[in-house]
Amino acid sequence: MTQTFDYDVFCLGGAAVDWILRVPRLPQPDEKLVATFAGRVAGGLVANTACAAARLGLRVAWSGYVGDDEGGEILRRGFEDFGVELVGLEPSSMTLSDFTVILLEPSGRRTILVVSPERRLPPLTDAVINTMAKARLVYTVPWTADWIREVARICKRIGVPLVLDMEASNFGSPLEDENDLLSAVCLLFCPQESMENLSIGEETAWNFIRAGVEQVVITQGAEGATVLTRDGKFSSPAFKVPVVDTTGAGDCFHAAYIAAWLWGWSPFQAVRFASAAAALSVQHLGARGGFPTRERVLEFLSEQGAALW
Repeated sequence: MTQTFDYDVFCLGGAAVDWILRVPRLPQPDEKLVATFAGRVAGGLVANTACAAARLGLRVAWSGYVGDDEGGEILRRGFEDFGVELVGLEPSSMTLSDFTVILLEPSGRRTILVVSPERRLPPLTDAVINTMAKARLVYTVPWTADWIREVARICKRIGVPLVLDMEASNFGSPLEDENDLLSAVCLLFCPQESMENLSIGEETAWNFIRAGVEQVVITQGAEGATVLTRDGKFSSPAFKVPVVDTTGAGDCFHAAYIAAWLWGWSPFQAVRFASAAAALSVQHLGARGGFPTRERVLEFLSEQGAALW
């Protein structure tokens, strides 16, 4: 009997309001630099991935905290705009939702200042766990070591694969020593910068595969991405396109790769599809302004002479 699921992806945490400021360059110490306000929009690395996945046609749900403020309303509307279902979202006593200040340079590069006033972890209530059991996979970031170990334990107990975006700023312990956690992970996204900050090399990434991770995806920004699997190593260069804003490009890449994985595509097809989705994303202002549909990504690949079949 074929198992049915209510959702393809269930995302935990990582929602923030993005304040976007255009700057001629990053400021120097003690300098007063004039910035131009470019917008205030819903964002957050996990929430962005949820919305990008929904735009690609996946059934997506999200759970986490938002404040009882104007920012919280912006975040709720942002999810609604993309058709992401909210789970266990109750009125919060938080006075401020998480927010970021994004300094956007003319080249499209950005520096992000992350502000989390209350540092509350995504809740693991009965409602959340019940929703996890109705999803094909769970996606999140290791906010703390203890929290992500508990998420992994729940995923193993209910038999749901876990997908992690490894952020150095959120996980302080050596991931290669977390075999119980890694055995629950099917996909592990490792930004090159995070690997460097944690002094993790490719050999350590291969150790993740030996620990049970199905695929390790090393994202390298404008240089492309590399995928490690039990069957070998696959690389894909980034597509060369005009860049307006790189905010959310990695989140879009993750969503597209997850979608391709759920569709049963090969790692090579998945990384090309994800690279194309990210290339479309960076051509628009704001993290979610350029999230493409599946059809648009395939059309772009055809235009680039990089069809997947």
